[in-house]
Amino acid sequence: MNRGIWRSSISILTKVQLYRTYIQPVLLYGSETWALTRALLDKVDPFDNICLRRILRIPYVDHVANATVQLRGGSPPQLSQLIQRSRLRLFGHVARMDASLDISRALKTSVRGLPIEWKRPPGRPRHTWLRILGADLQPHNHGLNSAWRCTQDREHWKHLVETAMLQLRACA
Repeated sequence: MNRGIWRSSISILTKVQLYRTYIQPVLLYGSETWALTRALLDKVDPFDNICLRRILRIPYVDHVANATVQLRGGSPPQLSQLIQRSRLRLFGHVARMDASLDISRALKTSVRGLPIEWKRPPGRPRHTWLRILGADLQPHNHGLNSAWRCTQDREHWKHLVETAMLQLRACA
C-alpha cells in the first residue's frame, strides 16, 4: 500500500474512491458469513483507518482523531458496520427462502433452538454466526424468532436494517 498509486500525484478523492471500490470489496468478501470475535472486530476498523491515513498522508504523530480521518476520507460507514449490515441482509434472504431448501430448514431449526434432551459439551460455548446475529439484533429489541417473523415482510426488514445502520452511525 506504500508504493505505486498511493504515492502518485492522483488526487486524494480519486485515491479514496479507488480504495473504496477495489480494496474494501476484496477485504469484505464473504463477510456476511463471518463469526467475528470482539478481538478480530477490533482489528477491522483500525485497518480501515490506517489505509485512509496512508492515502490522505496523515501520520500518527500529527495526533489526528480517527473520526476526523473518516470525515476527510468521505465519511462512509465503518467496516464493522458494513459487515453487520451484510450479515443482517443475508439473514433476511435466507429466512425468506423456500422452506423446502436445506439452508432454510437448517436456519429455521437453529433459530427455534435445540431439543430439550440435548446437553452442551463441556468447555466454552462456540462463537457462532447466529449468536453474533442475536447480538446484532439485541439493541433493536429483537430476538432471532421475532427477527425471523420480521424478515417475511421484505420492506419491513429492509427498513429495520437501514434503521439499525443509522443508529450505529449516530453512536460512532
